[in-house]
Amino acid sequence: MGPTRRVLARALTWPVTPLLQVATTAALLATAVLARGGDDEAWRIVDAGEAAAAADDLSAHMLCRGVRARLLARRGELPAALRVSEEAVALAAQTDWLMDHGDALMARAEVLDAGGDRAEALATVRDALARYERKGCAPSAERAHALIHAWT
Repeated sequence: MGPTRRVLARALTWPVTPLLQVATTAALLATAVLARGGDDEAWRIVDAGEAAAAADDLSAHMLCRGVRARLLARRGELPAALRVSEEAVALAAQTDWLMDHGDALMARAEVLDAGGDRAEALATVRDALARYERKGCAPSAERAHALIHAWT
């Protein structure tokens, strides 16, 4: 277990942990672990993040659903993955948070592509790209551009 994972594991056991920070940190860590192919570990981390998230912590819930949707798609559980990714996008639509909305859309796009709907996946990535560009987040925009390039 790396140092970041150890800190998160300890934080989840602290009696006065600010759960908002723990839940979001867990969701971000699960995203990074998933990107490196650590599906089993990402499942454990996202479960911990969801358990720690307050009901009104939209950011953590969006991020966790995005990770969960990707994991479900990797398992071939496409109907569940589509439902969970749609929940993430619906939560994002309640906010004006461009980055979180873009990230929810990117997760949705990956699920759509896994289900064979490349055209809808591309449209969804382009929607995410527009949000990233409006926010001025070059790394996320570059990631979206790279996915568009890979899929066309």
